[in-house]
Amino acid sequence: MFAPWYYYDGQWGKWSGPSISVLGPRNTTFYLLSLPGSGPVQASCLGASIPSFCPLSASYSGAGFNSTAGVVLLTLTLAAAAFAASTLAGILGVILRRRPRSTSLVMTLAIAAVILAIAATASFAALLPTSFGNDTPESQRYSGPTGPWTSFFGSVRAALSVPCFARGCPPPTTESWGPGLGWALEVAGVAVLLVGTAMMIRFQRPVADLSPSSATAASVSVTKRPKSTT
Repeated sequence: MFAPWYYYDGQWGKWSGPSISVLGPRNTTFYLLSLPGSGPVQASCLGASIPSFCPLSASYSGAGFNSTAGVVLLTLTLAAAAFAASTLAGILGVILRRRPRSTSLVMTLAIAAVILAIAATASFAALLPTSFGNDTPESQRYSGPTGPWTSFFGSVRAALSVPCFARGCPPPTTESWGPGLGWALEVAGVAVLLVGTAMMIRFQRPVADLSPSSATAASVSVTKRPKSTT
């Protein structure tokens, strides 16, 4: 939850007096939680930001990204709940491993963790482009018609805001955006939880096979041989 979940990298240019001035490279990194020392915010956006993405601010809402802040806080809540459920399932699975009647509780927590983790990654990918579109005015969309407001990941050849016919014009650059390390780790966590839950379902033993009464009956069943009469 502390790793960056999204990035936006690129270069962009604008007129500066009689010549073109290129400002770049620019990058913005999006987090679910604030990094140590960045202030008491729950949804932070750090890095050398371009003006349309969290300018000089550690908080989405502080930069006017209220829709994006809502998506980030939703994702943070789901990811934290998935972490809590999976941790509790692991602890109880160890403590109650010799109590077959508690298997259903552990399995319920594990399945809940899987569902919450999938919801965190899926909602982040599905809702983020729309939130960017709501928070970023069209006049500030430096990438043109496509950008983070149209897709969860992608790239586009960035053009200058005005035509450039002067000698020595900078070549077009590529801007890219997409999920970061935190989102990838959450997907990996989903895979681990799925494998663990599937193994628990596959190898669980019926309660009747582990009950003390059946074990006692099996240990005392001895075939008696008749005594010799000779």
